[in-house]
Amino acid sequence: SMKFAEKYGTASAEGMEFRVQIAAVKEDHNAPLPNKSKLGKVEKLDLSDGFIRITVGGKFKTLNEALEHNRKVVNAGQKEGFIIALYEGKRVMFEELERLGLLK
Repeated sequence: SMKFAEKYGTASAEGMEFRVQIAAVKEDHNAPLPNKSKLGKVEKLDLSDGFIRITVGGKFKTLNEALEHNRKVVNAGQKEGFIIALYEGKRVMFEELERLGLLK
């Protein structure tokens, strides 16, 4: 994420969003998440790939916004926290966003 943020940190596009993911699980057992009250809204995304992604803090329009929130997640003591990209509701790699011309 850092490599792409250096080049495209303020890029935004219709249908593109970034999220801070703190876990991915096969089954949702409603496990408590440490520090979740400090981190913002917790959401469970089912992207039909066999995993439920637990994200925190909502949607971010730019990679820089998501990275700033990810820093807060880590500083709050959450062990896992990284940025995922979604385009039109589907998870995509940063390289794909670049190839599609959405990161510019």
